[in-house]
Amino acid sequence: MSNVQKTKDAVLKALSSIMDPDLGKNIVELGFVKDLVIEESRVSFNLELTTPSCPIKEQFVEQSKKAILSSVQGIDEVDVKLTSRVRSDNRIADKLNVPVKTVLAVGSGKGGVGKSTVTVLLARLLAQDGAKVGVLDADIYGPNIPRLLPAKHMPAQAGEKIVPARTADGIVFMSVGFLVEENQALVWRGPMLHSMLNSLISQVDWPELDYLLIDMPPGTGDVQLSVSQLLPVTGGVLVATPHPLAQEDLVRGIDAFEKLSIPLIGIVENMAGDVFGQGTTAETAKRFDADFLGSIMMDAKLAAAGRSGDFSFLTENDEFKKLAQAVASKLSIKTAE
Repeated sequence: MSNVQKTKDAVLKALSSIMDPDLGKNIVELGFVKDLVIEESRVSFNLELTTPSCPIKEQFVEQSKKAILSSVQGIDEVDVKLTSRVRSDNRIADKLNVPVKTVLAVGSGKGGVGKSTVTVLLARLLAQDGAKVGVLDADIYGPNIPRLLPAKHMPAQAGEKIVPARTADGIVFMSVGFLVEENQALVWRGPMLHSMLNSLISQVDWPELDYLLIDMPPGTGDVQLSVSQLLPVTGGVLVATPHPLAQEDLVRGIDAFEKLSIPLIGIVENMAGDVFGQGTTAETAKRFDADFLGSIMMDAKLAAAGRSGDFSFLTENDEFKKLAQAVASKLSIKTAE
């Protein structure tokens, strides 16, 4: 065995001591270590994580350097480059001919809790980290996504398919709001809703996406049933305010996700503080053995973004980043199961 090979083996052994706390295996077992190169006293490799929004990616880098420098003889320099490759939910490719790796459903038990705003907040933060993100506006009766995601490029017909809208920062999205006159009410029965959703999924020319976020309508009706039938949903998030009535409807939402076989990866409390208080959503989540992902406080900038579509302030808020990182981590766990 050559000295270079011996050093590589020693490096991999050192890196095997670093565990991914979410996936329960070490980074070598998980295949995170790529393109390992030994050049005299220098080690370089890529660390390919399962999401660009990994909350401990910098910790992985520091642990890797420390593990190698402390246990591999002859090495005094370690260069780690962070990359990512979101793992696919294989059920999607088995059922649909769309290049989407994971599907996240964002729902709520009642309207007016900021579900669409949370959807866009997550989409923008995931995209800022480098993920390829799309949003499907499944809230047929109240399609708000076109306002929250101002389009640089509008939807366009391309042969038999529709090219989705695209924001300036590359998020693609599609909504029934583009297909009907503004302010037109859609008084549709279940079969018509199902047909429209099927068109938005299968007749739209979706590009390759790491995450497709679905903005669900509030409640537990026909659209939720159709989404669960048409798309294998990797995970679902429920949004609620701390208000007692919202908590009652949150419980119904939890029950609906279970009946529709939508894996609930967590619950978000929105509009916390001031009048509504804070913490009741965490208590409800604990009561139903669900993960509580965090509270979004009443925020003037966030409220203004709901009117203007300007979410540029998100980079200033660590709590928002932590929420998106938690969601990305939960989806990575689901695709690893």
